[in-house]
Amino acid sequence: MTIRIFAILAAALLALPFSARAEIPLEGSFIARQVCPATQNIKAGDNPGKVMTEVDRAYPILAKNREKATHFWIVTKGPEPVRRWVAVACGDHVMPPDSAAGTDSAAGTDSAGTQADTGNVAPPPQDQLESLLAVSWEPAFCQTHQSKPECESQTADRFDATHLSLHGLWPQPIGNFYCGVPADQKALDEAKRYKELTALDLSAATRAALARAMPGMQSLLQRHEWTKHGSCFANSDQDSYFRISLVLVEALNASSVRDLLAANIGKRVSASAIRNAFDDAFGEGAGTRVALHCSGALLGELRIALRGDATKEALADLIHAAHPLPASASDCDGGLVDPAGF
Repeated sequence: MTIRIFAILAAALLALPFSARAEIPLEGSFIARQVCPATQNIKAGDNPGKVMTEVDRAYPILAKNREKATHFWIVTKGPEPVRRWVAVACGDHVMPPDSAAGTDSAAGTDSAGTQADTGNVAPPPQDQLESLLAVSWEPAFCQTHQSKPECESQTADRFDATHLSLHGLWPQPIGNFYCGVPADQKALDEAKRYKELTALDLSAATRAALARAMPGMQSLLQRHEWTKHGSCFANSDQDSYFRISLVLVEALNASSVRDLLAANIGKRVSASAIRNAFDDAFGEGAGTRVALHCSGALLGELRIALRGDATKEALADLIHAAHPLPASASDCDGGLVDPAGF
């Protein structure tokens, strides 16, 4: 009889609604900054399937274990149960700006204007802000986007045929998107209806320089980049955001990194050669802050980790202040430097 009563009580406890449990519900996403175990429970540390978080991946977040959190409860992809616990130190709790009301007092505001809850960790100061500079090799991009205006008009003697092109400057962590952007503008951007996005307020000089460095302007890429990423860039208006981006990509194109690629058009360049070129140009260790992305056998894009105040510091200093990127940040170990033309 006693056993039956105990079983009934246990079942009743398990049936209690979520709000009656000790966890504190959260909204938003968890951005993993490290590879960490995602456990079924905190104390025992059971990890069926040995699930680990992936760096810079966003996971839906459900709760934290207590007010001064040590763990977040997230939804993983993989073996059951998909609801797992990860240590607070493993990443960031990121929330959109319109979710700020009702958040716990530990939540701070990060550089992108989103609410970031990292337990008891204060938001980083201006000189510790992180971003990714994404630069593309335009001929490779055009192989899979031949109908875009910038690709139809590309020639072997045009600037972007022999230089890295600006894709974007992306505030980190991943998930810092559309900061303060009206819902209708966000919807247009997500639908890739860039012509209907509000035109940017750029000076004539910035617009001219951007047209050269970012051939995607012909497809209104600048509107997308500002709406999704630039809106989250700390203390910056539209013109300033792109002027900062231009200074960074110009420094990159004036370096031995660009020289290496231009000298090997039509040939394969390894990741180690590219990283060595970064070391030569920006100091030893710079290459560890670089990720490669390829389109098949073609080298498509470089993404460079930066940290600091991009309005005041040189590219080399921003690179060295950043954390090295994990091997998983790249999807290839080198690629063919594609010549212009299809």
